[in-house]
Amino acid sequence: MTRTQKAARNSVFAMLLILVAELSNFAVRTVMVRELGIEYSGVSALFTDILNVLSLTELGFGTAAAYALYKPLHENDQKRIVSLMAYYRKVYLIIAGAITALGFICLPFLGKIVKDVPNIKENIAIVFLLYVAKSVSSYVLVYKATLLDANQQSNIVSIVTVINTLIFTVLEIIALIFFKSFIFYLILLVSSVIIKNLAISLAAKVKFPYLSKQKPDELSKQERTDLRKNVGALSVYKVCDVLQKSVDSIVISIMLGTAAVGYLANYRMVQTNVDSLFGQLLEASLPSVGNLAVSENKDRQYSVYLRLTMLGFLIGNFITVSFFVLIEPFVAVWLGGKYILNIGVAVVLSANLYIMTMARPYESFRTANKLFVEGKYRPIVMTVINIGLSVLFCKYWGIIGVIIATAIARLTTHVWYDPWLINKRVFNRSFTKYLFVKFIAALIVAFDCFITKKLTSFIDMGSPWLNLIICVPICLIVPNLISLLVVFHTKEFKELKVSIMKVLSPFMQKIKKF
Repeated sequence: MTRTQKAARNSVFAMLLILVAELSNFAVRTVMVRELGIEYSGVSALFTDILNVLSLTELGFGTAAAYALYKPLHENDQKRIVSLMAYYRKVYLIIAGAITALGFICLPFLGKIVKDVPNIKENIAIVFLLYVAKSVSSYVLVYKATLLDANQQSNIVSIVTVINTLIFTVLEIIALIFFKSFIFYLILLVSSVIIKNLAISLAAKVKFPYLSKQKPDELSKQERTDLRKNVGALSVYKVCDVLQKSVDSIVISIMLGTAAVGYLANYRMVQTNVDSLFGQLLEASLPSVGNLAVSENKDRQYSVYLRLTMLGFLIGNFITVSFFVLIEPFVAVWLGGKYILNIGVAVVLSANLYIMTMARPYESFRTANKLFVEGKYRPIVMTVINIGLSVLFCKYWGIIGVIIATAIARLTTHVWYDPWLINKRVFNRSFTKYLFVKFIAALIVAFDCFITKKLTSFIDMGSPWLNLIICVPICLIVPNLISLLVVFHTKEFKELKVSIMKVLSPFMQKIKKF
């Protein structure tokens, strides 16, 4: 099976996993809001984001670990793989211990962070410690999932996670409906993480039997130094990524109250799920890009990069327009009209969604080509801008001010610097041309949003369900038709189409035989 076909297979399984996870999240959040109240949803989102910040102790180690495995897996160097995995196990146990310690350190400050939650009857400290336990559990045995991912076998992780998710979603809903117990729900949440990791560990043992048969050697001092150097550089990117995703909830909770976090969390959950689902079409290519970087020349990499960028535009255009147009009717159907926020929130979240989608191709190539150290101060600047503007804008504009701050921070740093670094250090290509193309692409997406929103604005069937049902096909047709009309004649699109047909060819042949 080729790199592209493995990436396609992993994408399919990853998308299946995300679909199941999305349905699970929607089901559980709906039951939680209706049975326990919006405050519980706010606390859940807030504590998840706080633990994301505490997980900064991982400092990008997983990414560096995956990269270090690409070459020995490509060469089938079993001895080195065993040694690396033994080292990773020690590191992840240290990380789990560090998160536990930081969780207890945070306990005295919970009262200043969690505000205006009169309907939370459980002890906040116990709730928080259960979220800490969930986070710590996620690092137990997780190093073996890294091996499967690096070997382009993430479909195994996806299958295990899907089965685990389906079983525990049912149990969690039972806990919320019949027992109305948030604590019981959290205990099940922790249990699901532990059982999933145990199952993945067993699958890795079956796929790589030499892990338990060969005795690991100590990594050399130089190997550990190189790994720490990459982790040190990646830590800055990790800090930036986590703070971008988590600081909004913390600022809103402190300045506006935890219930406000719950309202925004509904929108952000939809945004995150859409981004995760369609982003897998790009993220599943990371192991392939890593293999490409150690086995092919720069021209070959650039050709693949252009195809992934074109795919990113087509995906980004579709999901950005769809999110912008459908989020309000969807929330009206899902939770009710009282949970719909100002349209400005949808505008800025849509812009952030497009930015995140378009970032995936150059992030993959930056990681695959070990550009960890170069530009390591860029994320620091972005983080400072984000936090400073979030606090300032929240004071004057509330929730929408916080997410505007996130968009500005990305636009002034991440959006231009990382592509510049890739074009200069990896491809030696014109960055000016890149900027021009991306500017035109952004204008096309904005135009698609305007046209599609205008068309759907005339729809009023008197029922949120009917409005949503009619808007969906419009979002499927209009933005995709416009984008295809714009790019169908380009070289990048033609090459992307050829790649897609090659991936689909084996499956089409099987269908014909069947």
